[in-house]
Amino acid sequence: MNEIEAKDCFEKLILTRWTKWQPTELELSDWIRLLRGVEWDDVKFVTTQYIREYEKYAEPKLNRFYKLLQARPQQNNNKKKTEWPECTTFIQQESTGKFVDVVLNPPSTDPDLLSRAAENMRKRLCEVYGGVWKIYKETTRWNMCKLQKEIRKSIVSEVEPKQIKTDIEKQLDSFSKPVEQNRENLTDEQQLDKFCKPLPKESNL
Repeated sequence: MNEIEAKDCFEKLILTRWTKWQPTELELSDWIRLLRGVEWDDVKFVTTQYIREYEKYAEPKLNRFYKLLQARPQQNNNKKKTEWPECTTFIQQESTGKFVDVVLNPPSTDPDLLSRAAENMRKRLCEVYGGVWKIYKETTRWNMCKLQKEIRKSIVSEVEPKQIKTDIEKQLDSFSKPVEQNRENLTDEQQLDKFCKPLPKESNL
């Protein structure tokens, strides 16, 4: 059963048996999660079995119900195991490359059902994680992993640090320039005459 069918099964087969029981939202969520993937007839059988064994209890216990469900397949050896088809529909976040599988419960390869489920999941992912999520159909997990690798490689190349000089670095560069660039093309004697003026002569009194 899917989530909607599991909720309907819980209301019709379990709540009708324990009319005084008012489960909380958390308890309801746990029961729905337990019944998902279980057949309606199995829940009906186990509910009757539970009443025979634990009828004195005012409300059903999840762990006891679970044990009875686990024992149920052993009584029905002709029941086939659920076969899950290979996933061919994925949803990927364009900015990070991470992706999720789109799987239906019960299993189905109906393209219309997969498209509706993928679109609903895509909207939910956008609300929760943000960013742009894209649906990929009729592909393989191997192709999705290769695409994820390419996206992550492009992210690394985009965030490489750029060589930007600060004002202090520019000032240091200006001080490190050779002194010869600021000198005139003068001989040694001319430079001495320019920078070393002769002392004044003493006057004879």
